[in-house]
Amino acid sequence: AGQDLSNAKDKAKADIDKRAEETKKAIDAMPNLTDKEREEAKANVDKAAEASKAEIDKVTDPAFKDSVDIKKDSADKALDQVENDATNNDLSNMKEAAKSDIDSRADAAKDAIDQMEDLTPAQKADAKADIDKKAEEAKGNVDNITDASKKDEIGSHKDSVTDEIKKKQEESSATNAVNAKDNVKKAEEAVKKAENVIGEIKISSTDETAIKTEVKSELNKSGIDNADVKVNDLNKTPAKLHEKGKITGTVEIKVGSTTKTVEVNQELPELSTFV
Repeated sequence: AGQDLSNAKDKAKADIDKRAEETKKAIDAMPNLTDKEREEAKANVDKAAEASKAEIDKVTDPAFKDSVDIKKDSADKALDQVENDATNNDLSNMKEAAKSDIDSRADAAKDAIDQMEDLTPAQKADAKADIDKKAEEAKGNVDNITDASKKDEIGSHKDSVTDEIKKKQEESSATNAVNAKDNVKKAEEAVKKAENVIGEIKISSTDETAIKTEVKSELNKSGIDNADVKVNDLNKTPAKLHEKGKITGTVEIKVGSTTKTVEVNQELPELSTFV
């Protein structure tokens, strides 16, 4: 009976060692664990296995031989728990990585949309809001996955929202292209309006602020309200006796991605001998 107990104990401990090695291999195969999490999980495997074997060693009475199997079952449950904890950590890390990736892809798309100069502010805001909505929905779907056996669905949610984000970016790019054609026409019209303003503005008030204000006002009246106006290199050469002066420079008009330049070149009347 004593030998039977000894054999039972040896077999049970060998089975526990085998199961512990299998559990550690399973933990090593979990790709999303950090090095620290992996080492801690395997240390918990060793701890659970050693504790269970110590309990088995305490059985010395052949009359309690059946308790060896009970303690081995307890060891299996303890190792199951360690592996389940590691699996949950692996799933959690996988989910966090997926959500971070979704955020990165959404941010990249929104940055690209911000660079589309021919979109209106409202069009940009709407497109970016739609991307945010799609990203949040996808991250919510990822968070709802709590069963490790369904972890492949994480990739599916990520791929699906990536396609949706790409589609929205492409739609914005197409709208940008259409707007760009319209803005070319607006810029050409703006040049004509600016030339008229520059030709009519009073010489006494011809400075950068005055030119910009007058040109911008005229463009707004004409419905060209998305133009940026910039006055560059304005230079005044004073008039002299029997010599006309000049005001020169350029007015830069930007409508979306289209930039046009209008020359400023006005003569100042020469001074008379009576001045």
